[in-house]
Amino acid sequence: MFLGSNIKYLRLGAKMTQKQLSDELGIFDSYLRRYESGSLSNPTLDFLMKLKEIFNIPIDDLVFKDLSK
Repeated sequence: MFLGSNIKYLRLGAKMTQKQLSDELGIFDSYLRRYESGSLSNPTLDFLMKLKEIFNIPIDDLVFKDLSK
């Protein structure tokens, strides 16, 4: 599962801070840090849908593909 590394990759590519993205997602920035580090890996469907909308990327790609390659 590539969710955490993909979130970070997409966030940096969009030149967003963790605070900016967490505000867009409606979550605490500490949760976002945990997702990016891989220590939190059970996202809700709502969370994935918000990421999909923000970055305009299919959920399958977000979760199962290494977007940095």
